[in-house]
Amino acid sequence: MVRFVASRWLIAFALVTAAPCVAQSVSPLTEFVDWTDSPALSPDGKTLAFQWTKSDYSSWIFLRPIRGGQPISFAGSDDKEGSPARSRWSPDGRKIAFLRYYCSQCNSQLFVKTVPRGAERALGEVCMSASAWTPDGRFLIASAPGSLGNTDCHIMLIPVDGGRRINMVGTEGSVVALSPDGKRLAYAARNRLKLASLTGDFRLAGTPITLANEPHAITTINWVPSGHELVYQVWSGGILYSKLISAEGVPSSARLANTGGNIDISQILADGSGLGTEQSGKSALWRIDLQSAPQEPEKVQTIPWTDRLLHVSPDGRSLAFATNRNGATQVRVSRLDGSQSRTLVSSIPPFGSYGDSTNVAGISWSPDGKWIALLTEPGVGHGVDDARLFLVPTAGGRLRVLVELCSQVRDSTPWSANSQSVFISKEDEQYKASYFQVDISSGTQTPVQELPVSPRDLTLLPPEAEQPHLAQDGRFLYFEQRESNKRRLVTVRNLLPTRQ
Repeated sequence: MVRFVASRWLIAFALVTAAPCVAQSVSPLTEFVDWTDSPALSPDGKTLAFQWTKSDYSSWIFLRPIRGGQPISFAGSDDKEGSPARSRWSPDGRKIAFLRYYCSQCNSQLFVKTVPRGAERALGEVCMSASAWTPDGRFLIASAPGSLGNTDCHIMLIPVDGGRRINMVGTEGSVVALSPDGKRLAYAARNRLKLASLTGDFRLAGTPITLANEPHAITTINWVPSGHELVYQVWSGGILYSKLISAEGVPSSARLANTGGNIDISQILADGSGLGTEQSGKSALWRIDLQSAPQEPEKVQTIPWTDRLLHVSPDGRSLAFATNRNGATQVRVSRLDGSQSRTLVSSIPPFGSYGDSTNVAGISWSPDGKWIALLTEPGVGHGVDDARLFLVPTAGGRLRVLVELCSQVRDSTPWSANSQSVFISKEDEQYKASYFQVDISSGTQTPVQELPVSPRDLTLLPPEAEQPHLAQDGRFLYFEQRESNKRRLVTVRNLLPTRQ
């Protein structure tokens, strides 16, 4: 068996909600240890298609028997062809639709190719998400760029034979999923999950309804094989959290679902299992004892994949961190080892007119341990450095806006030594930065020349260190570091909860 070296693995998984009847299991789908992505299983369940990217950044789509065996190249790339990705099998298993990326600023191109070695048919520009086949195999439904490119995608019906495209849903829609019977279309309008009924020729029948309104952008949508429910995912601060919701158009709240890891779902199988790509690398909280010799990093704890932006209290006994353990982002406080966790901020306030709840961009304790400064940003995909600064008592209490608009700074908002003020940055239209000291009682902003820097030399830190900060006594230097950065394709068994 040929082995490849990369940093993404294919996996299969089973998604369960709370109190599952059958235990889920996450298991590798292939033996590859290279950059692999986007698994798709053929309709007969025998052949797996997946993306593999070589160390020279050339990308391929491979086909391989699901039970193992030698992979064969289906679609490759070079400087002219572009990198193939996001394959989708036709209902009869004879063709695969896939995208090609030609550059980071270019729109994707949609192609269809007969399995295993047919000629490729180009079907024009599309946005970055995967397409969906109609049950008769005559059309693909895809999100296509408008006049502003990928920023205003809308949904098109695209004939596989290369005929004229038909606009299906006005000027919105970035992720699409067609029901198994072809009668309903689920799609994402940024952070809203919408459902539309279709006519027999795949035109819109009536006005789409909104099934869910999420705080962050919806990145994947998959139909449960029964056609009665949808599994969708929301991206928030580097974490994907998954939800299961009824597709019957009746009032129903989405249920948070646990995939067993940070898994990007690409397909749900007939038996309720799923295929996806897992971010298998783990992060850890480390510290360096600056008074020891030699000054070697010591691991404090492995960080759960749901947690980030860990900041140690001045006395070294507690942690403050952002987490997606319960879905939407919260801020929590725990003991240094992660035990006795409690919620400090239950939800992050929306950010102005962006239509998106904010991400947490930084957390820091005041030197006296009484306050936590919470820096937030508009969310994924806005392309701005705007930020808001909040204060919250570490003992619990009201979240208070201290600075309505500033710029993102380092991972941790700097504090004055007496805990009476914090330091912020602001940028003008030419990206020139100005700095201010902000009194936490009055909110008064006083111009300063620059932000304070750490009193210690940080050259001891590895280059990939995140959230570096010193304990108040100056002895321990804390930081986060990813232990590995691997992706693997997985199967998740018992993805869906067993029905009673």
